[in-house]
Amino acid sequence: MEENRFYHSENLELKHIVELGAQTHIHATKVLRLKVGDQFALFNGDGFDYVARVIELSKHKTSVEIIDRYEVNHESPLKITLAQGLAAGDKMDWIIQKAVELGIQSIQPLLTERSIIKLDRERADKKLEHWRTVAISACEQTGRSIIPDILSPIHLVQWLSNQNQIANSLKLILTPAKAQNLNHLKEALELGIIDLAGDLETVRSADLVVLALPVNASIKLLIQVLELIPTKAIVIDMGSTKKAICESVDTHPNRANFLATHPIAGTEFSGPSAAVKGLFKNKTNIICELDKTSKALSTKIIALFNKMGMRIRKMTAIDHDKHIAYVSHLSHISSFMLGKTVIDKEKNEIDIFDMAGSGFESTVRLAKSSPAMWTPIFEQNKENVIETLTEYIHNLNQFKTYMENDNFDAIFSEMKNTNHIKKILKGIA
Repeated sequence: MEENRFYHSENLELKHIVELGAQTHIHATKVLRLKVGDQFALFNGDGFDYVARVIELSKHKTSVEIIDRYEVNHESPLKITLAQGLAAGDKMDWIIQKAVELGIQSIQPLLTERSIIKLDRERADKKLEHWRTVAISACEQTGRSIIPDILSPIHLVQWLSNQNQIANSLKLILTPAKAQNLNHLKEALELGIIDLAGDLETVRSADLVVLALPVNASIKLLIQVLELIPTKAIVIDMGSTKKAICESVDTHPNRANFLATHPIAGTEFSGPSAAVKGLFKNKTNIICELDKTSKALSTKIIALFNKMGMRIRKMTAIDHDKHIAYVSHLSHISSFMLGKTVIDKEKNEIDIFDMAGSGFESTVRLAKSSPAMWTPIFEQNKENVIETLTEYIHNLNQFKTYMENDNFDAIFSEMKNTNHIKKILKGIA
């Protein structure tokens, strides 16, 4: 294998004379200072390296003769396509370079809703040409003789739609928010929380499937699971929003195998190590659209809930999302924003730690919750959350007005009236 390799875009054949491209000529003569008789490798993406010998040098051109060729097989046996959202600055170049070095077969740049880079047709063509140059340069360095395809940028939604038409291929979504999933499986096995780790096909033999993941992911997975489960199996979800997931399967032929549930239980922590034995005892479980679930199946699962010591409440999905925005979603937003306010104001973290009492700690406890879980909840229940925020902000502004006007009698009255919440919570504890 020759030490120096250059890409040549034209056809290469044994015993042919080839004139190098302008950039290759400059690099060969000015950087490497090659002389007549020196040899190096050329490749054009056909799977071979061609041994080229310099036969003529001048100020403006370098001519070589192809004297040998050999097949180069540095390709991964895995045919992998990387679909990558457009990254700003030189990050996209770095991603393409590393992807080529790792053996990616093709790269699909994606235009997403939150992409910083906005490309018109002319700019997209220039970017595409540049990215292909980056890929070629990476191939020169790594010894790959087949150049990965750098495809024209398309919108994420269009790409996802195209994937639905491709069968028998494994599709993985890589996101920092999910970095612990594989570790979580291992940890759950070690703690004895689960007996074995399976995949989607495992549900074909399941009696009960529980979806416990962010609400945006639950919708897509629920549809897939309903396609695979046995006739007598039931699927429940644990999500904090109900309208979207119920609507997603409203006309599904296996709708009767799904029961929308929301156990009002949990902590601000996540992962197997956060599991709490007896978590659901004496907790409320809200069931939505019970009439759309098979009575035989729902009777069995409700009996299980009762055996776990849960209280059952039934309501529509719309009512659930409206009420839960007040008693759960708003409190999480309040906790997150209180934490943000303190962090923004108190730059010295030691002061926060030393001066914060139990009241502050309990109030911001929910701010330790997972953003990956709560962002989709706020998105799905957007209208109800905005309504509750409007009322909450109104009350905060009213409290501020009382303070500004030294109306502490009104403040006392507001707090005293709100103390009634103690009786309400005690009654359902």
